[in-house]
Amino acid sequence: MNIWLINHYAVPPKYYPLTRAANFAKYLIKKGHSVTIFAASTVHYSDINLVDDSSLYKEIEDNGIPYVLVKCHGYKGNGLSRIFNMFEFAMKLPSVCSGFAKPDAVVATSIPPMSCAAGVHLARKYHAKAVAEIADLWPESLVAYKLASPFSPAVFFLRKVEKWIYKNADSVVFTMGGAYDYIVERGWEQTIPRSKVSFINNGVDLEAYDYNREHFSLDDSDLDDPKTFKIIYTGSLGLVIREQLLFLMDAIGCLRSTEYKNYRFLIYGKGELLPELEDVCKKRGYSNVLFKGYVEKKYIPYILSKCNLNILHCRGSYLLNKYGDSQNKMFEYIASGHPTIAGTDGKYSVIANNRCGISKCFSTPQELADAIVKLEKFPISGDHIRSVAEKYDFKHLTDELLRVLGE
Repeated sequence: MNIWLINHYAVPPKYYPLTRAANFAKYLIKKGHSVTIFAASTVHYSDINLVDDSSLYKEIEDNGIPYVLVKCHGYKGNGLSRIFNMFEFAMKLPSVCSGFAKPDAVVATSIPPMSCAAGVHLARKYHAKAVAEIADLWPESLVAYKLASPFSPAVFFLRKVEKWIYKNADSVVFTMGGAYDYIVERGWEQTIPRSKVSFINNGVDLEAYDYNREHFSLDDSDLDDPKTFKIIYTGSLGLVIREQLLFLMDAIGCLRSTEYKNYRFLIYGKGELLPELEDVCKKRGYSNVLFKGYVEKKYIPYILSKCNLNILHCRGSYLLNKYGDSQNKMFEYIASGHPTIAGTDGKYSVIANNRCGISKCFSTPQELADAIVKLEKFPISGDHIRSVAEKYDFKHLTDELLRVLGE
């Protein structure tokens, strides 16, 4: 099959660590399919624009995967410039795609909804299989994180686009296991039958993960210290998760007795919240919290191999996590073979359902601290956790995608 993967942010992972599209492309190509990824030229959370001239688009190849990068204006933050960027990519797609061989299938990813809708429209135009891949529930996420009012005109518009996508796609693939509950709650089940909805979680490319663990190591005495119990957080330190990380700081305060003097909290990442977290630790005398800064993604498997416990998040959004969780780093944590703590519960929890750690809505910092102590005293088998990662390997997830595409 000739397959188009349309994903606004899916530039080559060496520029931005969003790997789902690249992983699908890698294994689809290995299975003999022709694949092209269409993405915006702008690299999210950076000033990089991969098309630096007046061209409408640029074709590149990375790790054997063809990319078509659509020239879009840069943006900073989440203001009007980013909104313009979203609409610009969606509006330019038809003219860019007209220069390529007609697809047999189009997999168009939301977020954002505009490019997903454009991909569904293009699939219908070329009489190709139209698959809408929903990686985030927009506008529900905007409402849950209080970035927009549920009654705002923007949310009303995005709900109209969202419903149009679900209705007009041949198949809808959610990365969250309980997303059809969301459709039912919105009252859309008559228009969008369960039969057209599938679930393919995010996952991990174990081939690449294991290679990176063996070939990209760090010289770090804190990681190598066999006398400490290492609790690791990796990822963004942005303001959107301020409440979560301050909650973790409060939980660390519950572990100050000499009984826990061997605990080390290693935090990898960068973001606007970093100065505040450093100030909190300084004022409270948290000498066992070490901020390691940003590291390239290729070093993460080695870092995780040295830890004893992973922290995914401390207080997830119930409005979203009741439909399931599918963070990319969760599957890297599972691949490490070490247990994970997540601050959510619900029947679709990957961590809880696969017995890979503790996942619950912690009501107090002491509850989170107790969970950390419990997983030190009663560790979970690393072989079991690693076996769970096998079923979320992109080799298997690609087979699931092909079933959706009719192969």
